[in-house]
Amino acid sequence: MHVQQAQAFDEPSIEEKLKLLKADQSNIAKVISATISKPVQDVSNLIHNRTTLEPEKAQEIGLVTEIKSSLVPAGIPLVGIYDQQIQQQMMQFPIRGLTIEPQNAFSSISDSYTSI
Repeated sequence: MHVQQAQAFDEPSIEEKLKLLKADQSNIAKVISATISKPVQDVSNLIHNRTTLEPEKAQEIGLVTEIKSSLVPAGIPLVGIYDQQIQQQMMQFPIRGLTIEPQNAFSSISDSYTSI
């Protein structure tokens, strides 16, 4: 596991990070502005205010081209990731001694493996 070094929280460091974030936000606003033919300042205000749009409004202003009511067409059979036999088994993973059963979430402590 990679452990990050402690970051400096002095004023110049914070100001530099803020400057970078503002530059990123400005660049994102410019790209969206060009895509939807709205002024950059309008897009910046939407981003700054954390505006959430209904799908129809997003389509109206050009952020999305198509609205789908379902990601999976009706009538398509869905298959689980695990079949029943695998779900019934306890699979061992080395994660600090926790045991997890599929049906019971956290259930008991073991020596060196997490069972799911």
